[in-house]
Amino acid sequence: MYHIKNDKRCRQSAEAIMDGVAELLTVKNYADITISDIQRVSSVGRATFYRLFDTIDDVVVYKIDNFLMEFLQGYTSKSYKDLCRFMLSMIFTEGEKWLNIVFSGRMDLIVHSMRKRLEAMMSSGQVPRPEEAEYRLAIFTGAAVSLMTAWNENGKKESIDELADIMDRYMDFDALAGQSGA
Repeated sequence: MYHIKNDKRCRQSAEAIMDGVAELLTVKNYADITISDIQRVSSVGRATFYRLFDTIDDVVVYKIDNFLMEFLQGYTSKSYKDLCRFMLSMIFTEGEKWLNIVFSGRMDLIVHSMRKRLEAMMSSGQVPRPEEAEYRLAIFTGAAVSLMTAWNENGKKESIDELADIMDRYMDFDALAGQSGA
């Protein structure tokens, strides 16, 4: 779990740690990154790291949570199809370094954050809350992460639009949203 207080120094230290992890992801596999590595590149002490984060996974979850919150603040459509395209573009926009986490077998971190953010969007009415929402949410997030995994395994040849079109062909977004098909 992360413990970032809403104070300038805490946020700056958390940013330095996230930047350190991002830098390390360009030269190391996620599984090989240590807290000592993060200390070295971020210039943040071990005690500060543990005051803000319990584990390296928590750094990633914090980054993903913040990124999703920022990116989805401007999201206005109530369509799951549009949300899929929006989330895929978000992942591409953030860059290759954070995708390393997905491709290192830690997709659970991204699924957790995506589900948490989508749950908040449903609670606020930003996207519809259909019956059996938890199952629909699991299907949506699982499909998006699986799509990204397949994209990586196939050499990352397709664009965002091509990936969104592929997902659109095989997902019934109207059913996912709890609406009758058009």
